[in-house]
Amino acid sequence: MELVEDAAPLTEAAVSQTEEGKIQLLIQLLNALMYLHRRGIIHRDIKPANVLVDRDNVTRLLDFGLAINNSLSLVADSDSFSGTVAYMAPELFSNPVATIQSDIFAVGVMAYEMFAGQYPFKADNSAQLMFSILQDQPDVSMLDTYLANVIELMLAKNPEYRYQTARKVIKDLCAATGFPEPLESQSIRESYLQTSKFVGREQELATLSRALDQILVDRPNQTSGNGAPKAKPGGSAWLVSGEPGVGKSRLLDEVRIRAVMRGAQVYRGFSMANGGQDYQVLREPMKHLVLAVDLTIEEASILKEIVPEMETIRGEPVPDPILLESRDHRER
Repeated sequence: MELVEDAAPLTEAAVSQTEEGKIQLLIQLLNALMYLHRRGIIHRDIKPANVLVDRDNVTRLLDFGLAINNSLSLVADSDSFSGTVAYMAPELFSNPVATIQSDIFAVGVMAYEMFAGQYPFKADNSAQLMFSILQDQPDVSMLDTYLANVIELMLAKNPEYRYQTARKVIKDLCAATGFPEPLESQSIRESYLQTSKFVGREQELATLSRALDQILVDRPNQTSGNGAPKAKPGGSAWLVSGEPGVGKSRLLDEVRIRAVMRGAQVYRGFSMANGGQDYQVLREPMKHLVLAVDLTIEEASILKEIVPEMETIRGEPVPDPILLESRDHRER
C-alpha cells in the first residue's frame, strides 16, 4: 500500500480549512464512497480515524476490516452489529444489515462536525449516545440554511428519507454552497472503468488463470500423504504483447486482482518495441524482487544497473560493478 505521511483525521484537518476547503475534502470522501458503492461494497466503519487527509489535502478512506459485499449483507449476523457506535446509523441498532444509506449517515455525522465544530448527539455515556442517535434531531441553527438542509437529509433517522447515493449528496452540497460541481478526473473515470464487469479476452484470461492455479497448487509447510513435505509454490513469468489499446493492461489488472486475493504476489513491467532503456521490462518488477531475497553485495552491484535505487532500498552504499565487454556484460 502507499505510505501516507503527515496525515490527520478528517475532522481535525477540517479545522484549519476554509468552507471551500471543507467542501473539497468532503467531496473527495463522497467520491470514494461512489466508487465503493458502485462495486457493491459497504464500508460499515466510516469515522474520522478511518478518513485521513494527507499533506496535499487529499482525502484517504482507510480500514476495510468490516467492509462487506452488498449482495452478501442479507446473510449478516443478525444478533450483533459492527462499527463505531458514534457514527452508526439509527437503523443499525435494531437491524445490523448495513446499507449505502448507513455509510452516508456516518459521513453526515462527520460533515456536521466539520461545519458546526461539535458532535451532533449527546454522548455522556454509551446508553445516552445510542438513545440520542435514535431520538434527537441535531441542532443545525448555526449552519447556513441550504447547507443545513443537506446535512439534515444525510442524518435522517429513516434511511428511506436519507440520500440514496453519494453522487446526489455531492450535487446538493455544491448547489447549497455555490461551489461548482467538480469535473470528473482521470482517476475517477478510470475507477468507473475498473469497476465494470470484465468481458472479452476470455481465452487469454483462462490461460493466465490456469497458470495462477498451477503456481498455487502446492502450499508451503504442507505435507504429502507419506509425510514428506510438498514442494513450495513456484513462480511464473509471462509476456503479454500486442498493439496499443487492445486491452492488455485491463487483462493484467483482472489477473492481478484474482492473484492478490489468493495470496500471490504479482509484479508487472512494461516496455515498447524499439524504445526505452536496456532491460526496461524488468526494471519495475526488480525493484520489488530485490526486497524479497538476500542479495550479496556483488549481486546488488550488478543489479544496480536496472535498479538505480538499490542503495536506498538496501540502506547502504553499493559499489558499481567491474566493467566487462558487451557480451560478458549481458550474460552477467
